[in-house]
Amino acid sequence: MSANLAAVIAQAGQRVLVIDADMRKGTLHKVLGVTQTGGLSDVLGGKLEAADAIHTTDGVENMHYMV
Repeated sequence: MSANLAAVIAQAGQRVLVIDADMRKGTLHKVLGVTQTGGLSDVLGGKLEAADAIHTTDGVENMHYMV
């Protein structure tokens, strides 16, 4: 539901960042059809900078995600 809302807001011209904060059973990567690499757990663990963990979505301008 959050991915759909984010897509609608992004299509309206607003910049959106969707973060899947479920460390155990996150599903945002499945909804977006992407691989689960370089995400929130890496940022919190100090392995990656936040800017490097933010990815763009294909097909939806202004929508970014972190898994």
